[in-house]
Amino acid sequence: MTDDTVPPVPVRGLFETHLTVSDLQRSIAFYRDTIGLELGLKVPNQNCAFFWIGGAKDAMLGLWFIGTMPIGLTLHIAFNVDLKDLLDAPRHEIYKKGSKSLHIKQ
Repeated sequence: MTDDTVPPVPVRGLFETHLTVSDLQRSIAFYRDTIGLELGLKVPNQNCAFFWIGGAKDAMLGLWFIGTMPIGLTLHIAFNVDLKDLLDAPRHEIYKKGSKSLHIKQ
């Protein structure tokens, strides 16, 4: 890192991510039985399922059958960071490096 480089915001872990899948049942079986994630919620009428990563309420993986995500919800990855680190970081640097949005959830 050079003197003019802004250090990155330290990431403490994954907060959530959402993926589209072509076969929801097969994907549920894979993430539950092969990867070993805990199924937190299955919503059959919306063709989606949610898994806990690292224990209940630590982080979440959302699986959506293709074309079933609600309008306004986009595929994304959200990281768990310390709020102070995020607020101390120059926002323009985060956007310059490719972030399309920056949402804060406490």
